[in-house]
Amino acid sequence: MTRALVVAVLALLAGRRASAQDSVGPQVRTMIAEARHPWARHPDFPRYLDVVARLYASRGDAPVWLAGRAPSPAGRAAVATLMAAADQGLRPADYDAATLDGLMRGLPHASWNAVALARFDLLLTVDLMRYLDDLRGGRVRPGPFGHGRAPPGLDLPAGIAGALEPHLAQYHNLRMHLARYRRLAADTPFVPLPEGRATRLGEPYRGAGALRRRLTALGDLAPERASPTGCSAPGRWRR
Repeated sequence: MTRALVVAVLALLAGRRASAQDSVGPQVRTMIAEARHPWARHPDFPRYLDVVARLYASRGDAPVWLAGRAPSPAGRAAVATLMAAADQGLRPADYDAATLDGLMRGLPHASWNAVALARFDLLLTVDLMRYLDDLRGGRVRPGPFGHGRAPPGLDLPAGIAGALEPHLAQYHNLRMHLARYRRLAADTPFVPLPEGRATRLGEPYRGAGALRRRLTALGDLAPERASPTGCSAPGRWRR
C-alpha cells in the first residue's frame, strides 16, 4: 500500500495541473488562511501551513485527492495508509483515519456541497503531513518540518517518496518486534505474577508456572521437552 501511495501521488502531482473547481477552491483557500480545520482531531495546523498552501497553489486550489466528486486512486491509497498507521507504531486516531475512511466510503454523494468536499480534501492533506512528520521524527520530538513551519523547499511528493519509512535496519527491526509483541499481548495470557518478599535460592515460588509460561513465550526460556515416559522434562535457561 505504501508503494501504491507513492506511485499514485507522484503521478498525480507530477502530471498536468488539474482544472480548478471554482466552487471548491475558495473554500480551500479560506480554511488554509485560517490554518484550522473544523473536522480534525487536532484542528490547528500552522506548523504545516506553508507546505499546504504551496501544494494547493500549485494546483490552482483544485482538490488534491478528489476526481470530480469521488476520491481519486491516490486519495484512497492515502486513506489506507493512515488507517494502517498502527503498523508503524503510530495511532490512526491521531490522523483522523476512521473519520476519513468513513467519509470516503460515502463519496460521491449528492448532498455534499463545495464546503464538504473542500474539508475532506484538506483534512486528508493535513493529516498526511502530520503522519509523515511523526513517522520520520517521532510524535514527541520535532520532525523534519522543523520547530515552526516547513522549510520552503519541502513538497508533498518528495515527502512521500523519501520519508514514508526510514531506510534503517533498526527501524525495520523495531517494526518486526512491535508486531511480535502485539501478537504476544493478544494471544498469551500474561497473568500478574504473585507479589511478596523476595524468593531465595532453593525456596518454592508459587508463581513459577506463570513465570515459566511468560519466559517461554518471550523466547528467554526453552520450551519444556517431553521425556520418554510422557512427562515434561524441566526446561533449561538459555545462555
